[in-house]
Amino acid sequence: MREATKGILVSCATGVEALCVLECFNVFNEICDRLYPNLELWKPHNFKKENEKEKENEQERESDNEKEKENKNKNENENDKEKEKEKEKTQEIDFGLAFDQELKQLQEQKKEKKYTFTSIKTPVKGLIFIEIHEEKIDPLEIVLEFFREIVETKEMKSRYIIRIFPIQYICYSDIDKILLKTKLVVEKHFGEEIKPFPYCVDCQIRANGIKKMEIIQKVADLVSEKFKVDLTNPKGVILIRTIAQSSGIAFLPKYTEYGKYNAKTLYKSVSSTQNESESETQNK
Repeated sequence: MREATKGILVSCATGVEALCVLECFNVFNEICDRLYPNLELWKPHNFKKENEKEKENEQERESDNEKEKENKNKNENENDKEKEKEKEKTQEIDFGLAFDQELKQLQEQKKEKKYTFTSIKTPVKGLIFIEIHEEKIDPLEIVLEFFREIVETKEMKSRYIIRIFPIQYICYSDIDKILLKTKLVVEKHFGEEIKPFPYCVDCQIRANGIKKMEIIQKVADLVSEKFKVDLTNPKGVILIRTIAQSSGIAFLPKYTEYGKYNAKTLYKSVSSTQNESESETQNK
């Protein structure tokens, strides 16, 4: 994780991190296609599609050229045919140069433009960070849609994802910098005009000497007293994840409703509820 970036922090079983990264790319791109239909997402297969489209256009142009050639051959003598052949050779050469130049431009675009999602390795096994490069994409929206789909469909499309957290702000692992970013979360979600709800601070420190309880206390001091701390059943959570020299901060709504942002826990819960409902229906 680097400062001034955003993304999604995902936990998985150790040893399957690479598979989890690929799964995240597939799942998040699919969600973004639904949430941002008018947004062009740069995926690894986009260049292939553009290349295939160009080849289709080339075939269409060649087909048109053949038809035009046949029509002209019917009305022209042998000398005109020889001239036409020379002309076509020139056109083919010109077209070949133009296509090569266009293909080169697409390749340069591929090098210059970043994919929408990229993975960043963390020093913690079983923990990966998916960085988002598109400003219009909100990591919280992606995560909420991920859990909403599990609840509504009663299906689990992911195999390796366990816990999944949006990371809205990232900073260097310094208490003052962490509090500065956390203040942005508090101002947005704990304002005077917002109806009070139970909350808690979920702070985890890894590979760093920062004191956990010191951060929790200072973060709690930022929140208005009308919001009460509830460690058992919070409706909203201020998330702080410190991993070595990087810290991620976010606000998590519907925390208990979505199984504490644990995909497997949530799926197990909704599946058991569905089975109980089906059993009651059969017993009636």
